[in-house]
Amino acid sequence: MKNTKTPNRFRRNVVSMAAELKQVKGCLVSQEQFFVNKSLSRKEEKTKVKNMEREICKLQKTLEDRNCLLEASSSAATKVLTLTYPFVF
Repeated sequence: MKNTKTPNRFRRNVVSMAAELKQVKGCLVSQEQFFVNKSLSRKEEKTKVKNMEREICKLQKTLEDRNCLLEASSSAATKVLTLTYPFVF
């Protein structure tokens, strides 16, 4: 007499494992997409940071240049006032 329960059990196990494998593959694909998106976001953020750093350097240079002009102007104004009103200074 042939045991018919064993092939059916084996078939159910195979079907169950195939379903589980499909689910795991789906999870892996989902995680991979998440990490790809995360990587792209990080690259975009790094680019933004670099651009901001460049802009800060430009602004700092502009500020230093304006500060030099202001100091020169202040020095010239002080000289003029000193020559014009020598007893005040």
